[in-house]
Amino acid sequence: MKPITIVMFAVVVLACLVPAKVAAQTSSPAPAGATLGKVSGKCTFDKTHTVSFIDGVALPGYLFFNDKEPATLVRVSKLALGALRPDLFVDPAAELDGMSTGKNAYSIITLNIDKSGKLEGLGPEGSLRTGWTFTGGVVKNGRISGTVSGTGGARDDDTCQITFDVPIVADYGAGKPLPPDGGEPGQAMRALWTSLKNEDSAATVAVLGESLVVPAQHGTMPQFVTVFVSGEGDRVVGGKLYGAGRAILDLDLGGGSKGRALVLKQGDRWRVQDVSFD
Repeated sequence: MKPITIVMFAVVVLACLVPAKVAAQTSSPAPAGATLGKVSGKCTFDKTHTVSFIDGVALPGYLFFNDKEPATLVRVSKLALGALRPDLFVDPAAELDGMSTGKNAYSIITLNIDKSGKLEGLGPEGSLRTGWTFTGGVVKNGRISGTVSGTGGARDDDTCQITFDVPIVADYGAGKPLPPDGGEPGQAMRALWTSLKNEDSAATVAVLGESLVVPAQHGTMPQFVTVFVSGEGDRVVGGKLYGAGRAILDLDLGGGSKGRALVLKQGDRWRVQDVSFD
């Protein structure tokens, strides 16, 4: 795109995020250091990594050992998460996972709680460790609370004492199927591809999500724009509508590649907010 220099744009910018139940297109960023939930306590993993937790959030998901069985995944964090805006991502859980990998593997741990309120286990960075004493776990008024205590892990090398009361976010329901071309949200996706093919940067900015417009106008396009390039051969092949203004599109990107796009109704038009690639 000639008029705008395209560079990498980090979508996970905590200072730009707010809770899920607030409309993403109209809300202001939360103050730095704000928290979503009430969390206290700490865990020591493998006798070497001690983490004190100050915040947390829960998302709907599935059990670790049974990915067909619904569960509530509570993320307790040593970071303040008040700036997290799940509404701006195709997969909010993936964004949290991205904040807790590598050297930050113990920054956020996940508690897997089944639909009856039983703790399946907990662990950092995609692991699951069992053996804890757990009370609470009942979902009420959009929140979940509980207390984890005792020792766990394969050799009881882990110790935890955590109390949490956190909101459940990013619960958009089952969704309604969109037509094969994606309907109106699909038109926004095709408009993005057309703008890239025509090297029309103004048209590209016009169809991007509102949270991306100012950075794009200053020359920093979202990373997914750089991946699409011209959009040749890319197709919308269906998707789901969640409420009146949120859609997840299924994409066929050619050559066996697939993806999903988050398209939001912002003001009087649909805008492409985020894209993930399978």
